[in-house]
This record gives sequence, C-alpha cells and structure tokens, in this order.
Amino acid sequence: MATTSRPITELALGIRDTAGAVVPSAKVRFYQPGTLVVESVFSDAACTTAITQPVTCNAYGQATVFTREAVRMIAKNSAETTTVYDAVVNLVRADSVYVTVPGINSGNETTAEEVFADAVESFGAGFKFKDNSASVTAVERNYADKVKEGIVSVKDYGAVGDDSTDDTAAITAAIVASNNRVVFFPPGTYRISSALIGGQGNGRIRLVGVAASNSFGTSRIRNMGTTTDAIYINDPGAGDYLVQDMEILTGSSTTGYAIRAAATSRLSVVRVTISGHKYGIDSLATQAKIENARVTLTDTAGVGIKVSGGTGGVVEGCYVIGPGTGGTSRGIEVGGNAAAVGCLAASLAVGLVAGSSSQGGTLLSCVAGSCTTGILVAASNSVVKGCRGYSNTTDLTASSVNDVEIGGNSVSTLSIGSTRISPVALGNYTALTSAAASPSWTPDMANGATLQHFIGSYAAAVQNLTVNNPTNTATLLPGTLVILNFTKTGANGLSIAWGASWQDEDLSTLSGITSISSNTAIGVMFIWTGTVMRRFLSGQVFGV
Repeated sequence: MATTSRPITELALGIRDTAGAVVPSAKVRFYQPGTLVVESVFSDAACTTAITQPVTCNAYGQATVFTREAVRMIAKNSAETTTVYDAVVNLVRADSVYVTVPGINSGNETTAEEVFADAVESFGAGFKFKDNSASVTAVERNYADKVKEGIVSVKDYGAVGDDSTDDTAAITAAIVASNNRVVFFPPGTYRISSALIGGQGNGRIRLVGVAASNSFGTSRIRNMGTTTDAIYINDPGAGDYLVQDMEILTGSSTTGYAIRAAATSRLSVVRVTISGHKYGIDSLATQAKIENARVTLTDTAGVGIKVSGGTGGVVEGCYVIGPGTGGTSRGIEVGGNAAAVGCLAASLAVGLVAGSSSQGGTLLSCVAGSCTTGILVAASNSVVKGCRGYSNTTDLTASSVNDVEIGGNSVSTLSIGSTRISPVALGNYTALTSAAASPSWTPDMANGATLQHFIGSYAAAVQNLTVNNPTNTATLLPGTLVILNFTKTGANGLSIAWGASWQDEDLSTLSGITSISSNTAIGVMFIWTGTVMRRFLSGQVFGV
C-alpha cells in the first residue's frame, strides 16, 4: 500500500452540478470504493490530520483533501438533499504508483513519475538535442530540457479522443497540471460531459488544438450535455485564457454555450468553429479578442458572438450564420465599448448589433445579409461606419437612441422608430417624428449632434413647422457643418418658419426654404459661425 498521499483533483477544481454550475458550500463524504464504508481523508499531505466528515466546500465548490488510496466521493448540495457527484477518485495511475530505487531520493519511497523524471535528467546529461532540419543556427540543447518544455498533452492524462470515451476527467487533470503551459489537443474528437475549466484563480490557461488546411481544426471537443456549456470560465482572479484552433461540436444540440467567460480579465478565441450550441461565444471578459471564429446557429433564439465586458474588446474577421429570419436570433453583438471589425452575419433575425445592456458598441466594415434587421443600433453612444447591408427586410435600424454616429454605410434603408427614411450619411443625429398640424422643432446640438432629422407624418392638412433657435451650441466649434434633414410623408406638404438664429448669407432670417412637398425629403446645410447658423451657399438644397 502506498504511503504517499495525493490531493483530490475534483475538489481542487470545484464541485459542479450536471449543468456545469458551481455548487457553493457543497457537502462531501468519502467511502471505500463500491461501498458505503467510511474512509478517512486528511487535510495535510502527510495524512496526519483527519477531516471530520462531511467536508464543507467553499463558495466555489472547492476544498483541499488528501488521500493515500482511491476513494468513493459522494458530493451533495449544501442541504444534502441532492446528490451532484458520485464516483471513485484518486485512481491508481502512473503518478500514484510508488517504488523504491537505490540511488534515487536516498532510497525512499518515490513516485514512478519522479523516477522517470530523474531518468530523463540522467539521460539528458549524456545526450544533446539539435534540430538538424533547421538552419545552421540551430542550438544544441540538453535532451531533458527538450522533453520537458512548455506543452502538456491531454493524452498524457488519459484522454483518448475517439469520439466515444468520456474524456472530461482526463482533460481536467491536464488543465490542473499545466501550470501556465499549453494544454495540447492532438487531432481527435474529445467527448465531454460537463464544462471544462471553471474557476481556476489567477494564471494562464491555454487550450490549443491542431488546425488543418481545409478547416479550422482537426482537434474537436464534442459537448454531450443538452444544457451544459463546453468551456465555462468563471474566474474570481485575473486569469488569462486562450482557446485556439478548435472545433466545438455537440452530440445533438444544447441550450448551453460553446465558450462562456463570466468574470475573467482576458480571453482570446482564435480560429475556432462552433456548431450545435444555442450560444456560441459570450464574453464579459475585459480585453476580449475573438478572431476568425465561425459560428453556425440552429436555435432561433440563439446568439452567435457577444462581447459586452464594459472595458472594451474586439471581434475581428468572424462569421455567424443563422437558422433563418424567424425568432429572435442575433449574429454578432458588441457593447461595453467593444468593436466588431470586418465581420459577416447572415440568415438571422438580427445580423449585427451595436450596443448591449445600455452600453455603446462599434461596428466597422461589417456586412449583414438576408436578415430581418441587418444592423441594429441598440444603445446610445454607438458607432456604425463603413458597413453594408444586403437582402435584409430593413438594412439598418436605430430606435430610441442618442449620440450615435452612423456614416459611410452602404444601406438601402434606415428606420427610426416606425418610419423608414433615407440612410444617414454622416455625423451624429437626433430625430423627431411629428403628427401635429403645427409642430415646433428645436434642434439640439448636445454632444456634437451635427446631423438632425425632422420627420413629418401629418396627412390631414399642410403642416406648419416652426424651427426654433438651436440649443447646446456650445458643443460646436466655429466652422462646424450642420445638416438638417426634413422628411414629409403622406399627403400634403410642410410649411417652414425659421427662428432668428437660422440666417442666410446676408445675415437675414432664412426665408429661402419655406416649404416641402408631400412624400419628399430634403437637406439644408449650415455653418456654425459661433453665434448663428449661416446657410451654406445660397440655394444649397439637396434630396436625401
């Protein structure tokens, strides 16, 4: 019988329920394998201090427990009414087989792993490694250093990757043992039954597979749960996480996430393709970077990629295709000052979303096609520039938002409220829809809102619009170009009377633009002089 103890890995990671959620203050008891005969466990590696059972875990479902042998571990919720885990742990493996070898560790009991490491060091003392396929600058190094450098393979810890075996425990063990090294997934399909990673505390965890020339990855993770996440990061510390060159699939489908980062500091997802999950990538992480990801959604309420951590992030070169325009599906959503650059979303209820949870977002050079709404500006202080919409019911919608910048986009229609008007060409804007016979409009220049719309929809008679002097002009520098757009829908026209601050070139009150025909849109340009709005070029009126 071995006399050297090992910590129980499952408790170090934290007890989780079948949905992959942490079980806070879980109660854990230990028995001899296959029985309900109580087995002693200890709080120290020397196994001198027995722990009174049940062991109560912390808020992350974690506890430190040592055993000398394999034990049956049964974990329940804090009230001990529901069993969430029942399995034999600390099974005998290469690192728990103990031997005595003269000349190693002074002849004391030693793990086989330590014996192997010592043998490698001895071998390395007599042999050197040099990459002869490289240039003449290749450096000769100790063989032991070459064998032990920066990669941990999941197969070193028992993962099979045959798309049949449950590799969850083996992958988890590799992650725990990685100690800031890369966790490598050789080509294969690794089935998991619960979420990987969880809350690891401070550190760097990098899950890296093998990319193929004709697809994003021949290293695959297959999530067999119907409600669980594949990779769930809930880090109370300041961890740094990477998922790269992987395919994340399902057994059939799941209502969970492929990758979810709830509270970590940094997350990078590079060249990952996802299918079968209701949610692709959802990150509240700061400094999130999602690059060259492909997500295929089959759930009409799903979301492909969402980054909304509150302190920025970038989604670049990503592609989301949906199940069609029915439902509430969204392709790529950026908020919390995050930006999406050069992305494509297609066949969704909403393709691209700027702004999330009342926080602005930025869309640059993105494309949305075959969606009900191609681009949605969902929060104030958002930016949409250089984007394109095609074959959407509505290319771009901005409703009940302020201080947004929309410019240089190739879209057929912009919808504000329930009224469709011509697309905004530049600048920030405010909008007013009026159904009154004699409306009054006061353009508000707050926060540099240099492009403004009046939308008249009164049909019973000619509307008599009064354009009042602008407010909040202190936000404008002299020489700023201001454009007022007027759109009159329905029967009858629009009669305009101007306030004193709207002047012609001769400093007189503007009188040249006094009416707009029905079903017509025009724009009038002004220059802010520092005191008044001076009409820019006599007779300068253009359709929009």
